Amino acid sequence: MATTTTPTTSSRTPRTGFVVCLVIAVAMLIVSWVAYPHMAPELVTRPAGNGHGENSPSREFTSLALPIALVVVAALVALAPRVNPRFLERFPAGAVANVENSRRVLNTVLILVGVLFAALHLGLVALYLDVNIPLEAIMGSVAGLVVIGLGAVLPWTRPEGRFEHAALERYRAGSSRAYRPAGYLLMAGGLLTIILAWLSPTAAMVVGVGSVVAAFGLVLVRGLHSAVAKRR
Repeated sequence: MATTTTPTTSSRTPRTGFVVCLVIAVAMLIVSWVAYPHMAPELVTRPAGNGHGENSPSREFTSLALPIALVVVAALVALAPRVNPRFLERFPAGAVANVENSRRVLNTVLILVGVLFAALHLGLVALYLDVNIPLEAIMGSVAGLVVIGLGAVLPWTRPEGRFEHAALERYRAGSSRAYRPAGYLLMAGGLLTIILAWLSPTAAMVVGVGSVVAAFGLVLVRGLHSAVAKRR
């Protein structure tokens, strides 16, 4: 039994991504420590009005919240490979993702999340320091980079093997052909998001979210079409 669980748990653990996130979290804390004496005690993010009070997080909260949140997210993602096999045991499936690809995907996702958290943390600290930066454009660009990264690794998430259930197998076979074009769609959407972030942050957000929905919708539609068509 031990030999069958090893490749699906420890072999899938994204150690590299987890370590990178820890390094980023430490760097974020160092930035907070250096900037803390010069940060405003509070920053009003939402003035009082319309039945709600003023929202003004303290510099202590802003200095610690995102580094801690990043460590928590990284730990949860690192634990995911241990939960995933037990979850899949509940389904009549014989198809699983490639072990090496699973680890690559999780490592990439963790690194992208770390970059996103770091950019947001630096932007918020800059606001407390009263440094005028285009925060929306920067965050839009980083979000576009994340979308590009997701597009690059999406083909690696394609299930391998065969499902025992006929309908699930038809869906898998049909959807598997859509992973690569869906990845290209995400990368194109991410690039456009980066460009639009400096022209219209709102449009960038729409394009970024829309490209994610369209890409995964493509995989879903191709899979359902194959399942229904072959059943007929």
